[in-house]
Amino acid sequence: MTLLSVTAVFSTACNGSGNRTIALIPRTTGNMFWEAEHAGAVAAARRRGYSIYWNAPPREDDIENQIALIQKVTLRHYGGLILAPDHSLAVLSPVRHALSLGIPVVIVSSPLSLPADSRLSYILNDDEKAGELAAHRLGGLLCGKGSVAMVGVEPGNSGIMLRLQAVERSLQVTFPAIHVVATEPGASTRRKHNKRPFQF
Repeated sequence: MTLLSVTAVFSTACNGSGNRTIALIPRTTGNMFWEAEHAGAVAAARRRGYSIYWNAPPREDDIENQIALIQKVTLRHYGGLILAPDHSLAVLSPVRHALSLGIPVVIVSSPLSLPADSRLSYILNDDEKAGELAAHRLGGLLCGKGSVAMVGVEPGNSGIMLRLQAVERSLQVTFPAIHVVATEPGASTRRKHNKRPFQF
């Protein structure tokens, strides 16, 4: 995903402002998945003579911080933006503004309600398949029957919601004796003191 996202920015950045920095804004910092993306992006950018500006909110539910980072990228007119949205609706306005200034944008992980075009590209997960795999794993662990709770459900993140729906559909079809009895909203990096007990 990292090489594809950086390459997608390069393919549209050649006629841009001349800024040789590409911004990479993942959903949060301190996560092994995003740290690996950072390392891959730096290696890919160096081969093309670019540098990477990498920054992200400390928590996945810190939407305001991610918006502020997008606005910073826009003000500095970076050569491109690779973004993993924390919230599918909240980032629409700053992303539109970046596009209006000619900054190429690549969205990874979760889709936005903006159509792809010459400046906007998507590299997305197969959320349907991920949900099916999770459901089959649950079915095996529970021997086909029992109750489960979904934790870390983020209604503003379309990718996570697609995966959740796929899990529930797959459980209904393949393991009808497994029931989803509760969902717990919140980001996976939510602070401990914000957690609430499950309501079964």
